[in-house]
Amino acid sequence: MKSSNKLYAFGCDFSPDTGEGFLANAILSHVQRTNDVVVYGDPVVRLLRRRPLSRDRLLPLYLFVVILGYLARNRRVLLLNYAAIWNFLNAALVRFGASLGPITGSVFIVPRSARLRDRVLRLYIQRILVGAFLRLYPRGRLVWAATPSVMAQFERAQMPRLTFGFPFAVHVVARNCADKKFDIFIYSGHHPIKNHSAALAAVSTLASANYKVCYVGPDFVGNGLSVTAFFNLPEALFNQYLGESRLYISFSFEDAGITGMKALAFGVPILCPARSGLAYMTAYDAEFCYDDPDALDDICDKAGHILSRPQDYSTRAALYFSRARSATAQSIEIWSNDL
Repeated sequence: MKSSNKLYAFGCDFSPDTGEGFLANAILSHVQRTNDVVVYGDPVVRLLRRRPLSRDRLLPLYLFVVILGYLARNRRVLLLNYAAIWNFLNAALVRFGASLGPITGSVFIVPRSARLRDRVLRLYIQRILVGAFLRLYPRGRLVWAATPSVMAQFERAQMPRLTFGFPFAVHVVARNCADKKFDIFIYSGHHPIKNHSAALAAVSTLASANYKVCYVGPDFVGNGLSVTAFFNLPEALFNQYLGESRLYISFSFEDAGITGMKALAFGVPILCPARSGLAYMTAYDAEFCYDDPDALDDICDKAGHILSRPQDYSTRAALYFSRARSATAQSIEIWSNDL
């Protein structure tokens, strides 16, 4: 029996400008409704959060040690992030009594033009780490899978207590913007599975076809009549420009995608790789998916078709968001009741 009713929440990243931080804050806000929550922080945590490398690589190890100390004192512990399925240390913490937030990861997914290093890391090293997680995670504990590829691994392992949902879905606020300034919104970055080079090529190709493009991300130089480019944007402006676009195109193979979920919530139809979490969100709708991020002629044709019937596809986008939100709300209730 735990010595206190307080729930001690641990997280590496609570920044509103990152996907991990958005996810952690979304879950924290839900848990705080029914629990007396203490969010852990100390000078070492604040120091390691200052730089992305130390936050992503060193802070999880430091928090692992701190959490072990809290569990040794019989405290209730919740780890909000980074709860990736390949971090088997988190599964070990569950064996000692900790609870995990949604378990994330894009498992065995490689970029379109993957380097040898990426293939070895994602096809072989990940397999070893995921296997260790599955062996260590207590079979009697509930699992909240937050991406389709993670769900597939737990199903393959025949975990008896399993729920699925995109955790950020219930914290994305639906909106409808009638004033459209851009035809297409593209957001990209340097992570290998985002297929960044394909996104950059698409910006130029779509601009040449006289589409008004809003691009957010690195490496694109110059604004013009057809392209409005930003390295990054504050959250409010990012959401505003996304909502003022007629179509969102993703080139990423990642197994989730907060921006894509926001687009659907804003009634903005999406185009995404068929090998992605966004495709799962749209029930693999053939008109919202494409096969090859480098096949720009096919992507342009699909974009033109969607843009020719904006209201029909906007309604469909909102429907997909509503379904994802409803399913996720059920998963959160199941998970929170198990804490």
